Amino acid sequence: MFATVAGISQRAPVHWSENVIGAAVCFPYVIALDDEFITVHSMLDQQQKQTLPFKEGHILQDFEGRVIVATSKGVYILVPLPLEKQIQDLLASRRVEEALVLAKGARRNIPKEKFQVMYRRILQQAGFIQFAQLQFLEAKELFRSGQLDVRELISLYPFLLPTSSSFTRSHPPLHEYADLNQLTQGDQEKVAKCKRFLMSYLNEVRSSEVANGYKEDIDTALLKLYAEADHDSLLDLLVTENFCLLTDSAAWLE
Repeated sequence: MFATVAGISQRAPVHWSENVIGAAVCFPYVIALDDEFITVHSMLDQQQKQTLPFKEGHILQDFEGRVIVATSKGVYILVPLPLEKQIQDLLASRRVEEALVLAKGARRNIPKEKFQVMYRRILQQAGFIQFAQLQFLEAKELFRSGQLDVRELISLYPFLLPTSSSFTRSHPPLHEYADLNQLTQGDQEKVAKCKRFLMSYLNEVRSSEVANGYKEDIDTALLKLYAEADHDSLLDLLVTENFCLLTDSAAWLE
């Protein structure tokens, strides 16, 4: 049973088998040994994360930060994958919530500046996973929290970034998609939804700190989107102060 420092248990107890032989903590996991298996539960959400077949085990114990497990014939060390690798594996499996919970839980084990950089990147990756599933509200919050360079998003849409833009995508990449056509597999309804989301998102961020240094990229992309689909908003954009790149915009206006 997990309890807070106030002695309150906020979740139901973890269910182990009835014949647990040994247990140990290897943050953020609790590991237990029974007759046939080693089970791994997370201390962060109290969910079972892994089951390892292991027969004839006699002892499982934490020795100076290393988890040792032994049978009558051998002694083994359980070595956890690095937390960053665990998080990336969860993101690769589209398990966004679990990845974010694990990343937050890892804060105490990682230097503050390194954690902030790592966590921002995880939020951005999670945002693109949600975006690819057309979960736009969730994606927007993750992009904002992760302080995404908005050009990363614009660059998914062919021809929207102005020719003058010096932008190159993050390396290693934040997602696996070449462009919107690959992401939507040519489904025009999905393409239209993604364009409406980008219009809304760019309109929200163009007057915020997110736009600093990128106003030409944002306004030129907005002009192109509006020229395709929303002429009232296009006129509103053009009669107010804007940073649209004329050489890029003329063809779209024509």
